[in-house]
Amino acid sequence: MTTAHQQRPAAERPAPFTIRGKEVSECEWEQERRNAAERFKKSGCPARAVDWVKAWQRGTIKSARDDWANHLESVQSAFCGTGATFALVSEGRGTGKTTLATAAARHVCEQGASVIFQRAAFLLSRIRASFQREARENEHAIIREFLKPRLLILDEMGERKESEWEGHVLSNLLCARHDDARDSILIANHDAATFTATVGESIADRMREAGGVIEFRWPSFRARSRE
Repeated sequence: MTTAHQQRPAAERPAPFTIRGKEVSECEWEQERRNAAERFKKSGCPARAVDWVKAWQRGTIKSARDDWANHLESVQSAFCGTGATFALVSEGRGTGKTTLATAAARHVCEQGASVIFQRAAFLLSRIRASFQREARENEHAIIREFLKPRLLILDEMGERKESEWEGHVLSNLLCARHDDARDSILIANHDAATFTATVGESIADRMREAGGVIEFRWPSFRARSRE
């Protein structure tokens, strides 16, 4: 007869709890899981993309294309302190760029790091507003905010005005992140050649060094779901 004090057979024991390869208590594991969920919640990733990624990770839905999952694996495997900058581009909308970036964001949050997801135009408008005399925040504070996270995702890169000033701000920010070994994802509805020409040589050069341009060469998932 087995008593409460007898050790259970090894096959019946729960698997060890680990955090990034280190064995921890169940309490520590649960706390880290809550922390990761909170980091992901604060990242600013779009709610619709967040819901899709959570369902995909639970296995309740599947990616419509193997290419998408392969692209995600390529991006996540490069996030190892190299300051990688990836551009996710397609000539049309609805190809899964934002959901891929959101899945990468959750991966980074689960690794114990922070993420900011922001539209490029909104970031630039915040900086521009800081030049006003009555502004409550200054340019340097905003830049520092976007230099801090382990992963920065800038969406709708093609929706900005593409002025010389905007190009200068984005180039300085992204090059500084690269030099500090912090990763970035840029999202745009452009083909690869147009995107590279738009962002300028400094950013393009750093993408060649660590990261790259990933084209989503398939029709819109949204259009397909409406058929």
